[in-house]
Amino acid sequence: MRKGDKISTIKGGGYIDLKNADIWNAPVFSQTGSGVKSVSTSIGTQKLESAKGNYEISDGKIFTDNLTCSAKNMNFWLKGALSFKGDADFTAGIKLSAKGMSTNKNMILGFMAPEALMASVGFNMVSNTICVNISGRIPDLSYKTDIQPLGWLTGFMPDFSSGGVDENKFTLRKLMAEASA
Repeated sequence: MRKGDKISTIKGGGYIDLKNADIWNAPVFSQTGSGVKSVSTSIGTQKLESAKGNYEISDGKIFTDNLTCSAKNMNFWLKGALSFKGDADFTAGIKLSAKGMSTNKNMILGFMAPEALMASVGFNMVSNTICVNISGRIPDLSYKTDIQPLGWLTGFMPDFSSGGVDENKFTLRKLMAEASA
């Protein structure tokens, strides 16, 4: 960058593809985990099996609208922006699952059984999802959790019929062509 250029003029983007990642200490993800745990403290946050999505950089912010993450007991989608100054505004849509769990009274491998979870907080793993809104300036982020019907998550998720996550959405060749146009 030349002297006098502003950092807010940086434009670009890329593709994230993580496997077996322990991201729960990163501020946005820790607030997502806190939102999930606010539904039930017996729901854990484990290593992500995968996280992938596109991001775009413009106007002094990093945006994503299709970060798709999966763990042993949940899938979640993250949309939002983080400014270069640390201001965050994200929404996470979470779908819990009993994948890989075996029933043992009311406990399933350290998690509440679906029936116990439903009875304790009015949450049904089949028909409900969790919406966590994360906002604030890092490190002082806050979250608000709502239980939503499954249909909300369907509308929130990326439209994979039109491509969804695209590894080639931002390439050096495309960025150079846009810059010279």
